[in-house]
Amino acid sequence: MADDARMPDPDDPTAPRGESPTDDDGRPRRPVPDPLDRVWRHPSEMARSSPSRRFSRFAHRNLRRRRPPPRSDAERAARARLRNAVLVPVGSALAGAGVTLALLGAFGSVRFERSDANDTVSASTTPEPEAMVGRLAPSIVAVMATDTDGHRRGSGVALRHRGEIVTSARLVGAAATVTVLTVAGERLRADVIDLDAAADLALLDIHRPITAAPIATTGIGVGESVYAIGADPSGHATPWVTRGIIASTDGLVARTPGPQMAGLIVTDALVDTHAAGGALVDAKGGVLGILLSPVEGRREGLALPISFAAEITRRLRTNGDADHGWLGLHGIDTAEGPIVGEVIRHGPADRAGVRFGDLILSVDGRSVRSMAEVTAVVRRHWPREVVELRVRRGKSDLETFTITIGAARPAAADDTTPATSPDAAVPIAVGAGR
Repeated sequence: MADDARMPDPDDPTAPRGESPTDDDGRPRRPVPDPLDRVWRHPSEMARSSPSRRFSRFAHRNLRRRRPPPRSDAERAARARLRNAVLVPVGSALAGAGVTLALLGAFGSVRFERSDANDTVSASTTPEPEAMVGRLAPSIVAVMATDTDGHRRGSGVALRHRGEIVTSARLVGAAATVTVLTVAGERLRADVIDLDAAADLALLDIHRPITAAPIATTGIGVGESVYAIGADPSGHATPWVTRGIIASTDGLVARTPGPQMAGLIVTDALVDTHAAGGALVDAKGGVLGILLSPVEGRREGLALPISFAAEITRRLRTNGDADHGWLGLHGIDTAEGPIVGEVIRHGPADRAGVRFGDLILSVDGRSVRSMAEVTAVVRRHWPREVVELRVRRGKSDLETFTITIGAARPAAADDTTPATSPDAAVPIAVGAGR
């Protein structure tokens, strides 16, 4: 054939360059790329390639990229200024935020709590101490009492808006009326509704409305921060405040005469005489307890839990008596511990089977060392509640009695005055914690 001319081989390096082959329909074809420029190559072609020129398609693409021209000194300086203008303020802000959170966490304004539900950490803000004290100030009053033993000054807390105030029974003493000084400077006469010497709590009434203190809505744990707030001894309107931590939630005081109560809140916050009857509050400003008057020989502060104090005030208002629990026995304090010296006939201990000569080891699982401690633990319960009394009978027999406790008897039949033993001293014991 006349036009059987041989078409140039696209892969033939000897084929003339600059000539564009044509398709079967006569249209010009695009120039065939060099084999090393192709994206995919057959393995047989790789064998013919030099090792120094074997590139992956990715490496080859990078090879074909053109490097940008070098920047001038002015361009580099401009980019550095822009980078500093953006990054430096952002970094400083982040660093400042971290320092702020650390300081707030250290001083109690932000508290980090771990959620039990999903084991995540969250931050809950708490009010600043100044703001918290400011909100409580209208509910904290100074209480001044005078009787044959002299003049005393302490604190009180308003728990009801209609004018009821709780304070320390030892502060009130035998006074029938006391003077109350509010944060606004008002001097008011308050009647003594009644008092509970065992819990060192007295209930007053000023017969006019007053701002009631908020009650804590959550429990408190050992090691948590608390504030002891009372009236300033100088008469200044700003309350007196100290800060500490919870050392125990089951403190015990057993004084004869004096308060005899278990289940007290113990704190290392300073509680002076003028703060007695004031409030122990949590970091959110909720009242956790009512501060007891300082106990001789005790350096720590003691507070009656607010739930127990509220029940005592209800009973004092309704019945005129706190009506604490009573076992119906007398005892002797010995070197081994308290021994039952008398069981009141038909009393709670008698009905349960307690006998003369039983050595009392524990009450409700708490070890006791004196009859005063036995009384303190029992008085933390109300009549018709159940306690367990563990005793040693004879030399080795151990007995556990389940006793439904009764109401406290008058002094003639009460178990607060232990019997004496001719050959054993009767110590006044003070315990704290289990």
